[in-house]
Amino acid sequence: STHCISSAASDVYKRQIANYDDLSAYMSYADMFTDAPMGLYVYIDLKDSNKHITYVGQSGISLPEKDYYFNQDDKFKNIREKYLILVENMFTLAELDNPAEAAKTVMAIETKIAEGHWTNVQNRDSEKTYNLKSYEEFKALMPDLNMDAWMSGTTLGSVDQVVVSQPDYLEKLNTLVKETSIDDWKTYYTWKLLDAAAGFLPKKFDEENFNFYGTVLSGTTEQKERWKRGISTVN
Repeated sequence: STHCISSAASDVYKRQIANYDDLSAYMSYADMFTDAPMGLYVYIDLKDSNKHITYVGQSGISLPEKDYYFNQDDKFKNIREKYLILVENMFTLAELDNPAEAAKTVMAIETKIAEGHWTNVQNRDSEKTYNLKSYEEFKALMPDLNMDAWMSGTTLGSVDQVVVSQPDYLEKLNTLVKETSIDDWKTYYTWKLLDAAAGFLPKKFDEENFNFYGTVLSGTTEQKERWKRGISTVN
């Protein structure tokens, strides 16, 4: 049942994320399976097409880009209001504690994350987003976090170099992580887990998810038939 799932997940969080070292390790796990404020991937080196290299950059928000968190036009205010309702409803469906407060916590953290994000225009600059760092230089951008624990969780083992897409974002993230309580991060990551798993949970979760991402954000009024979505998932 949903209650059993949520209770089990809550117990895991309480047991396994007890401090910021634990949180650092969980960030890399979350990046692979749900979402995290810092994303990693391996791709062809844009400066040397004969090799692959590790890239790290901004992530962690649920709305399309940073302007959605700050633009004061009615359209964006409405989206933010509907997003809060989505998060609260999903916590309610999962039978988790204090869904309204949890939604506010998620929005507060995502807004702070978005403050440090580069804009879409900035991210299209391939020169400014290519910042080659040694592993030690990369760790120095976030001195208050256990980046060795984070790296071990990526399954890469170790790397000599990292291309950092937005260096000042990682510096701001370092401050944000330590200024935010462990309990609030657990709430944020619980949301990320619910959000990522919505399509695989009971129908009420899937419908709630689609009402926001499909209808409010994209203007789509009807989902594809379930069998078509099933085939798409397998493909």
